Amino acid sequence: MKKRILFFIVFVVLSFCFPTVYYAFSPSHDLRCEIIPNKIPEKTAYIDLLIPIKLNDENYTPLNKSNGEKFGISQNSEIVNYNENGYMSYTFHYKNSISNIEPYYFVDFSCDTNVYEENKDLFLKVEEFKDKFSSEPRYLIDVPLNSELEKTVDMLLEISWNSGKGNLLVDFGDNEEHRFDGIRSTYKCIKMAYLDKNGNILSISNFAKIKNMREIYRGHPVIDPVLNGNELSVSFGFGPPFGLLFIFICASIIITVTVIIVAIVRSAKKEHCEGLNK
Repeated sequence: MKKRILFFIVFVVLSFCFPTVYYAFSPSHDLRCEIIPNKIPEKTAYIDLLIPIKLNDENYTPLNKSNGEKFGISQNSEIVNYNENGYMSYTFHYKNSISNIEPYYFVDFSCDTNVYEENKDLFLKVEEFKDKFSSEPRYLIDVPLNSELEKTVDMLLEISWNSGKGNLLVDFGDNEEHRFDGIRSTYKCIKMAYLDKNGNILSISNFAKIKNMREIYRGHPVIDPVLNGNELSVSFGFGPPFGLLFIFICASIIITVTVIIVAIVRSAKKEHCEGLNK
């Protein structure tokens, strides 16, 4: 009887653990693209996302003015008017798009108060450090590529401990709850475009698929796009297969119910036999 109880407990625990592991692999719901720095064309100020969107698409807009104002790119720029093989700018032609097309580094700072005091003038050039410094602080900040801030940060990295410069990134999402998930389901392929500060196109990558057939039975993947020069590649990271998860949960329920029924039946038989022996 003890073995059966132990068996039942194991299945109940696993039925909770397996979904937890599965959802740990769930996507971040936006598209963050890693950029290889030494392959970026000269004069690059922005890197935009291109999607195959049609003029009659319900999500199409002639111009996202807010993004134009944010990045200082006019409606007459090359990227706003680009439409080749159905590909157009996500930033300027997808409704409610939220884009960070200015490449940035994710920098991790950590240092003690003495280092800060000795280099205070340098630290105060970084807005994130102003009036926020305490003993052994740690800050994660975004640093735009080729900016004055990047030069300052590079100097700070040399004097800080436990610090580092992460990958060069651009990222894209929207205002909806699921962010980039719906875009992946609709458009399936993307390209990336290098832009100068005025929105002129310097070069465009190959297309890459952001939809994978394995999603049918493995669920939504974590997507990792990498732009190396004009070569765009996308890798997919999957959690446990969705089909296997479904089968496991069903099996757990069936076995749990079976164990309970068997226990009830045996208990009833035992009581019946004890009644006959009296």
